[in-house]
Amino acid sequence: MPKTGYCLANDIGIIDRSYIGPIIAAIRKFDRSAKDLELPARIVQIIPRQIINPQIIYVDDLDDTTRGSGGFGSTGV
Repeated sequence: MPKTGYCLANDIGIIDRSYIGPIIAAIRKFDRSAKDLELPARIVQIIPRQIINPQIIYVDDLDDTTRGSGGFGSTGV
């Protein structure tokens, strides 16, 4: 879309899986020299994603790991 001079007004959209209404894209023109849109126009796409609902297992404590508990950036890489 950036090549067209338009972008999504909110940058990205996520549609709840229980939503059943119409899907509308709010767009804005950021390049004043871009051509005006002639509606209807095919300028946005939807990428369907699988929704995974993992099983949550509650535990009292965790086993030690090779990485340890050093935290972010502790691997030295």
